[in-house]
Amino acid sequence: AFNGFIYGQITPAVALATVSTGYGSALTLPNGYFFMPHVAGTFTLMVNVPGYVPYSAAVTVGELKVATVNIALVSTTPPSAPTLDAVASPTRVSPQTIKGTKDENTSILLNGTEIVPRNQQTFWSYNLTLSEGSNPISLTSKNDAGLVSVATAGTIVLDTTIPVTMADPVGGLYSSAQRVSLIVSEDAVIYYTMDGANPTESSSQYISPIPITATTTLKYFARDVAGNVE
Repeated sequence: AFNGFIYGQITPAVALATVSTGYGSALTLPNGYFFMPHVAGTFTLMVNVPGYVPYSAAVTVGELKVATVNIALVSTTPPSAPTLDAVASPTRVSPQTIKGTKDENTSILLNGTEIVPRNQQTFWSYNLTLSEGSNPISLTSKNDAGLVSVATAGTIVLDTTIPVTMADPVGGLYSSAQRVSLIVSEDAVIYYTMDGANPTESSSQYISPIPITATTTLKYFARDVAGNVE
């Protein structure tokens, strides 16, 4: 006759999983809880769920007592690869916040080093300090079984170098009309004026050599794709 009970929960919650002792058994509810009338004594409690490591542990049921058991299942399936939201690259700002989504109960590794401890959240973020130049990113997730996902790759380029623009020919006195080429040290947009006013990003953009047919004050500056301004 039953004179005790085993009560507990398996996590993550799995419905209709069989929890058994060899003497009695029960099926879990959708929330992972189960309740099993049982005889008194010490028994081996077992749970077998596809995709998880088989669980077994001793449980002692007392006379007219409830034995409470919490079972944490360990997955045998690697987690999904984390996602990486779009990042600004190239950029002149460091650190940059990188973020995305992940499976529950996983950590995030960046280039093999943990940056986000394992937690139940399905999103993650991290402030990444960049080095000048190319910063390769390889993100993986790791679950509580130590299984690692495939990698999500990306690259952030840090560019803090100010562009430098030169005029050819340089300013001076000339006896004939000139065509002035503006040459910049890197990929950048050049803005210029020809009336002596300081140029802004609303000024004319340099596309081709500028014809100079009279005395002219040519002013210019460059802004690169990372936002560095001359």
